[in-house]
Amino acid sequence: MIDLESRAIFKPTALLRVVGNTPLSGEFTGVFILDKKFSLGMMYRTENAMGALLGYYFSPKFNVGYSFDWSTGNATGRYNAGSHEMMLSYDLQPHGSTKVVSPRFF
Repeated sequence: MIDLESRAIFKPTALLRVVGNTPLSGEFTGVFILDKKFSLGMMYRTENAMGALLGYYFSPKFNVGYSFDWSTGNATGRYNAGSHEMMLSYDLQPHGSTKVVSPRFF
């Protein structure tokens, strides 16, 4: 996360995928978090989609979000006019805890 000023944070993310013999693909997202209450961002997925994201933080542990993705590939509009996604998130990490305990070893 990058603090832009006292009221805004920029959160960039990147995901690269390699699956079998398919070409490398990626997803890049940039989200602005305003007043630690609202989030607004854009997403780009190489070769086939882009989208807009909105979110609201009810508390540091509980938030909701919405995104709309639309296809940018060759079949745009022919088979898919876009997709709507809703998200509900609750953080189970104890308040004030900075250590995450995980049984996974990877």
